[in-house]
Amino acid sequence: MEAGFEYAADDIVLIASDGRVKGVPFALALKSGAWAMIEKLRPEIGEAAVHSRPDGKRVRYLNAPRTVYSASVPVGWIVFIKRASNVPAKLAPLGQLETISRLIDGAYSPDGKLTHQGFHAIKRTLADAKSFELQYSDAAQARDAIVDLCDG
Repeated sequence: MEAGFEYAADDIVLIASDGRVKGVPFALALKSGAWAMIEKLRPEIGEAAVHSRPDGKRVRYLNAPRTVYSASVPVGWIVFIKRASNVPAKLAPLGQLETISRLIDGAYSPDGKLTHQGFHAIKRTLADAKSFELQYSDAAQARDAIVDLCDG
């Protein structure tokens, strides 16, 4: 958001049968391990109240803009994040097989099974998308890598 992107979701998107996605706009929750990293970009996070989630994680919530991007959109990029210590931000391209494997691993359905329709929806989502893994330790560098991806 600090770089001008619109907020659509924190972790969860719904994939329609045509492959388009729509974010589920939960509050932006920052786990304790990310506080120092994000505080460089959003100093107010250090003053935010600490909450304990039902899963035992300690989180702080960032204020998101009141206008939330709620339209269903095609996917141009999929970026899987990987935080690491003392590494420069780097986007590494992922193949379609690796991407679909990661998406299936992270998919949810009430009965725990991916349906034929669900698999094809994921396949349609990937049809025109490029996928990357973003490894980083500095949030500002990660932001710059994403901005460069969009500008390139």
